[in-house]
Amino acid sequence: MYEILFVDDDIQTAREFAELVERFTKLRAFVCSTRADALEAASKYPIAVAVLDQRMPEIPGTELYQELLKYNHQTRAIMLSGEADQSEIGTAINLEYSKYVHKSDVLQLPGLVLQEYVRFQNEKSKTNKFERAYLFSVRHWFGLRGSTEFWLESFLTEDENHIVPDSWKIADQINSGEKKQIKEKVELSSELKFEQNLETEISANAEVAWEAVGKIKTKLGAVLKEKVAASSVLKEGITKESIREITLPEEPKNPSELHVRSRGFYWAPVHRKIQCHISKIMWPMNERNSLSITVLQPTGRVATKQKDILSDGTTREIFTGVHGI
Repeated sequence: MYEILFVDDDIQTAREFAELVERFTKLRAFVCSTRADALEAASKYPIAVAVLDQRMPEIPGTELYQELLKYNHQTRAIMLSGEADQSEIGTAINLEYSKYVHKSDVLQLPGLVLQEYVRFQNEKSKTNKFERAYLFSVRHWFGLRGSTEFWLESFLTEDENHIVPDSWKIADQINSGEKKQIKEKVELSSELKFEQNLETEISANAEVAWEAVGKIKTKLGAVLKEKVAASSVLKEGITKESIREITLPEEPKNPSELHVRSRGFYWAPVHRKIQCHISKIMWPMNERNSLSITVLQPTGRVATKQKDILSDGTTREIFTGVHGI
């Protein structure tokens, strides 16, 4: 999923600017050079910030921004140009562009994009009638004494049936010619999972990070259970065993005939993938930072698939669905 859009007729320049922003903000940027590609991206993805070149052969950035707003009226815009004149900058201001950045000052771009992303999330949370939720605070005694507060500003469910690629587990296996009782044991944890290393995301200071990680898992899990449909959230760990009888046909008499030599049965836990925007406020300096954390919330559902090893040495996988426990 992409949150940032870069449009510039010089596609290589756009890619370089986007990579700079991605390294700093950890947000994903969609890069393109045409009006059609920009509008298609806006129709597919929740674009929070559009970084637009002003002078492009096909369409000025200010006109493109007006078209982008038809897909999401809350999208923020930053004009990034080396040639815009005062009248063009004035037009951008009237259209409520957030910032104007000259291409010679591109190093300030990542910070500005992150600021506008935070403002977009704040506006979206107001529209969704989501009130920012206090998570916890950590007192610290290093340097200037004070505390660090963490707030959940907004969240967005990206995928209701998310499967972590390396989470598949084999339940049982059968070979050709066998009739077997396949035993499938599913063990699901109710623990909230995170795609990032939280310690490094939360704080460079080990004291703050160590205390905060445990609290964020507990408090954020409770808040999301309240805000997301409670009936579809796994509240405690669960183990379930099942047995079914399977027969795999014998190998054919013609050895050149393609057939299944063995079949494995696999399962994986299904999570709800949620993008959380968290603000971190350090007191007494009132220093504010923004974190974008991807949370995997247990749902109590499992995905299943079978993997066949064929007689020619190749394999094939068949996805057999998502099931409730």
